[in-house]
Amino acid sequence: MNVLRTRRRVGVLLTTTCGALVFTGPALAHAHISPAAASTEAQVYTLVVPNEEEDASTTQVELTPPADFTLRSFRDAPGWKREIQSAGSGEDTVIQKVTWSGGDVGPGEAAYFDFFGSA
Repeated sequence: MNVLRTRRRVGVLLTTTCGALVFTGPALAHAHISPAAASTEAQVYTLVVPNEEEDASTTQVELTPPADFTLRSFRDAPGWKREIQSAGSGEDTVIQKVTWSGGDVGPGEAAYFDFFGSA
């Protein structure tokens, strides 16, 4: 039996003031970041991207932090390739967007992306 799987991309904008997520692009998901409230102290955050669609797979995830949130480092996510878009250099480097691709979150599964940052 040949099963056709639809690919989708999930975009996430991290907002630090209310801890909410805004989704963009062709697919919406109930992704969330914990802890829900950002701290001025650097801490570890986890972006959880579940796939609640029966006929789709998530193959790309984008995280765009607001200007007042600093992304510092990332934990490797097995099976995913991470691409960082940044401006500046050295200690003045500002990460503007992170894209994970190459993975495959099937129906009923979830992907976890850990990063270190502060507001």
